[in-house]
Amino acid sequence: MSVPGRSRKKRVIAATVFTGVLMSAGWVGTMPGASRVPQSLPASFAFQGVEGSATFRLNRHGRTLVILFNSTCGHCANEFDELEAHVDRLQNTRLYLFTTEHALNAQWMSRWPRLRGSDQVTWGVIQPAKRDRYFGVSVTPALFLYDRNGRLLQSWRGETKHEVLLDGGARASGSACASAPAESGPCTIPPLVLSPASRPPIDIRPQQLQPGR
Repeated sequence: MSVPGRSRKKRVIAATVFTGVLMSAGWVGTMPGASRVPQSLPASFAFQGVEGSATFRLNRHGRTLVILFNSTCGHCANEFDELEAHVDRLQNTRLYLFTTEHALNAQWMSRWPRLRGSDQVTWGVIQPAKRDRYFGVSVTPALFLYDRNGRLLQSWRGETKHEVLLDGGARASGSACASAPAESGPCTIPPLVLSPASRPPIDIRPQQLQPGR
C-alpha cells in the first residue's frame, strides 16, 4: 500500500531534479514569465558599447538579430563559436550581442576575433530592466530575430545552430512584408539563403520561445 505523503514527496523531488537539468542546459528561463517575449522592438534605444554610449538601431534593409549573453555562460561561448565560424552566412542581418554585466569583458571577447572585428556585429551592455522590458527573458543565451520594422519574427533560447537561424529567417520572411506599414515604402527584405557549403543537418533543435504565453 502506498503512503500519500511519501508519494507526493517523491513527485516533488523528481520535478525539482528535472527542472534543474533543463535550467542547466539553458532550456528554461530563470525568471517568472520568461516565455512572455514582446512582439516588437523599438527602432532605437541607448546602451553602453565598447567605446562608450551607443544607440541600437534596427536594420532597415534586412533583419536584426539580438543575442543575450553572459561571459560566465558556457552555452554562450559555444553559441559564439558557432557564429564565429559562420557569421558571413548571416547575410542581410545585423547582430547585437548584449549582456547585463557591469562591463564588457574584453579578454573574453577576444576569443572571437571575427565577431569582435566585424562591422556586422555590435557588442554592448544593457540594464536588466531594459532587457526585461524589451526581451522578457533572463536566460542566456537567448536569440531574437526581427524584421526591418522591429517585429519579432522568431526567438530561441539555448545554443542555436546557424542553420536554424537561417531556416527560421527564411520561413518568417513570407509574413514579414505583409505586416510592413505602408509608410515604410516597398518591402524589399532580401531572403536569407543557405549556401551549398552547409554543415550536416542537426538532430535536435532548441526549444522556441512562444510569444505572449
